[in-house]
Amino acid sequence: MKSKGVLKIENVIRMSDGSFISLEEATRVIPDTLFEDTENKCEPLGIYKLIVNGNVFMDESFFDSIIDMWGYFINAVEDFLNGDPAEIGFFDQPITLKMIPDRNQSVKLVLDPCVEPVRAVLVSRDSFLKEFVRAGYEFFRIWVDYDKARSEESVSSYFERIKKIESVANKELRI
Repeated sequence: MKSKGVLKIENVIRMSDGSFISLEEATRVIPDTLFEDTENKCEPLGIYKLIVNGNVFMDESFFDSIIDMWGYFINAVEDFLNGDPAEIGFFDQPITLKMIPDRNQSVKLVLDPCVEPVRAVLVSRDSFLKEFVRAGYEFFRIWVDYDKARSEESVSSYFERIKKIESVANKELRI
């Protein structure tokens, strides 16, 4: 494993035709083209694409319910901030994403897709946390506006997740 990398997170949404578009583009398209009927409820599928030093670490092939994925990511980062290794398992994908505290203010990200070789990368802890807060906050702020008309209950849960992200930011990053 090489020296610490800089993390970038891109939120991408899966269209009903199987293609992927950015979160911003998704807010400008017809809702019926975004959602797939999953167990009698419509939910957006997508991924928070992880890119380290310009190289894709976790790509669109790991898509799942992006709202649930962000919820798991938030909870895992809270565990990580307590000094514990944290991991996220995905409902529809046979993968695990682990976050392991490392010396020298680093985070070791380990992606175990079960069918491919395990991937691991070391990223700056500061870069990881700032990008997590930025991308998570961006996702839920944009999705609140997009989903307002569909479900007041969903919007309420999005605000709860925004509060948790802000709590991470205020506690750890002082931004």
